Amino acid sequence: MKHVVQLPGPAIVNRAVHTMVVMVVALFAFHFARLAGFSAAAVAGAMLAVLVALASLGLRRMVSVDAGAQQVVTTVTLFSIPLREHNDPLPGMAWAGVRSDLPDLVVEVGTPSGEAVEVQRFRNAYGHRESEAIAACSKLAQALHMEDRGYA
Repeated sequence: MKHVVQLPGPAIVNRAVHTMVVMVVALFAFHFARLAGFSAAAVAGAMLAVLVALASLGLRRMVSVDAGAQQVVTTVTLFSIPLREHNDPLPGMAWAGVRSDLPDLVVEVGTPSGEAVEVQRFRNAYGHRESEAIAACSKLAQALHMEDRGYA
């Protein structure tokens, strides 16, 4: 059984700290690339391309704890749809997401208690079938919304 828990702290604080760390790393990378003889424009362009790619993926870090092995690993959720607020007293799913489990993409839902349940797995799909996985996640989220409201 896997339990997935978001990293602690308000999202705005996590985002600000993450942004500061990225900026410091980028400054060091820029400095060392300039020392290695690369032009400022080439280094800045490459760094901008990497930042845009990361932003477009909407990376969100989550901590995944495997109850059997008691190992903590960091996974990346590429896409996530909150289905309801975590303090909502109604039972059901809290989120639906697409997670990279290289080389696979996994569509999963999470319960308000923090448990992640795998719904669908796209084998060897990383880099090729993100749109299919995200569409499946969106369809799942829509079905769960309809079910929550008593329409399904």
